[in-house]
Amino acid sequence: MSDVSLRAYRPEDYDVLRRWIDDPAIGGGFPTAAPLHDDDEVRAIVHDEPRPNLDRFAVVVDDRVIGEAQVRHSSPLFPDEVFGLGIAIFDPADRGHGFGREAQRLLTDRLFRERAARRVQAETDPHNVPERRALEALGFVNEGVLRRYFEGDGELGDLVMYAMTRADWEEVSEGWISTD
Repeated sequence: MSDVSLRAYRPEDYDVLRRWIDDPAIGGGFPTAAPLHDDDEVRAIVHDEPRPNLDRFAVVVDDRVIGEAQVRHSSPLFPDEVFGLGIAIFDPADRGHGFGREAQRLLTDRLFRERAARRVQAETDPHNVPERRALEALGFVNEGVLRRYFEGDGELGDLVMYAMTRADWEEVSEGWISTD
């Protein structure tokens, strides 16, 4: 597998981010009203302008931006030392190679080491089997299903909650291969 890294977006990432950011297939099935971001918002992202309660990172493989990792924090839903992960690998051709799992591992490790996390959580569509396997492979625990979390047409409504506590991380991270 190629080396995966996380970094802040750069202005030269605009075209790739603009291409993928509002694609409904990237959202893992979560309901969205496209377009979510106008051109000015995408420019703000690639210029790394801070947003409250949300940090965004480019997922990079071989100097190519292939996706985005997000950290949600410090809001009514995320008390201090609790963080929520989000991941999107843009192009379906880049999925299934372990890039998303490695990006989540890097980000989870960073949150426990550098931001004193006590809990890191991630939610996914129950039908997103690859994401569920990736989280479980990292040692995240399936905490259950939030039934009818989303409203709307279609099958999506439920959300599966996964989490890793500091104690979980201390146990499982010994087996992680560090690429930092």
